[in-house]
Amino acid sequence: EKTAAQLATAEPDSPAELLATLPLVDVDLAAAPPAGRRLVFAFSRTVSEVFGAEQVTGIEVVGGAEPVLVPCATLIRSTGHLGEPVPGLPFDHQAAVVPNEAGRVFDPATGETTDGTYVVGWIKRGANGGIGANRLCAHETVATIVADANAGRLRRAPEPVADFGAFVRRRVGGVVGRRKMLAIEKAETKRGAAQGRPRVKFETVEQMLKVRSTTSVY
Repeated sequence: EKTAAQLATAEPDSPAELLATLPLVDVDLAAAPPAGRRLVFAFSRTVSEVFGAEQVTGIEVVGGAEPVLVPCATLIRSTGHLGEPVPGLPFDHQAAVVPNEAGRVFDPATGETTDGTYVVGWIKRGANGGIGANRLCAHETVATIVADANAGRLRRAPEPVADFGAFVRRRVGGVVGRRKMLAIEKAETKRGAAQGRPRVKFETVEQMLKVRSTTSVY
């Protein structure tokens, strides 16, 4: 009932509005499905147990009046990721994120921001959103960093700027710089052109790292 009311009052252009026109029916998940294809959204349900020795034969779903045993042959786990605390940073255990304002970390206990400390992605906003959301999220955090740098809120590096690349490589393994990134971009668009597509992305990190950087990439 709560879900039905939420869909009926969904905000325009919200994710819930996309589901508002779908039929709401009582489905017996334990019963054999009817002929044909169907897609059922079971809101506020959780898989509590998986059955099967060699392969999945069923799952137990809780969240309704009683647990329900649902026969199935395939189980796909999606999302469900929870952020973990980062040593030295405040953490919101309920939302599983590092508290922040536009990417700038702040401590809710004191209300003070932590200059020079920023977050992006799921640790910033929770486990939601695809590539487009991640891109906007990154743009927001970068804009915050630039604003702080222009306002003089960031400490100046004690070493020359030219040493920054070496500093990063000492701290992080497998660094991908701008030249390498643009080489990967060029290779993906070239792969896509052969198929009449904007790009064809590499399937693994190893494949991307094998792309050679050249001086002709700017």
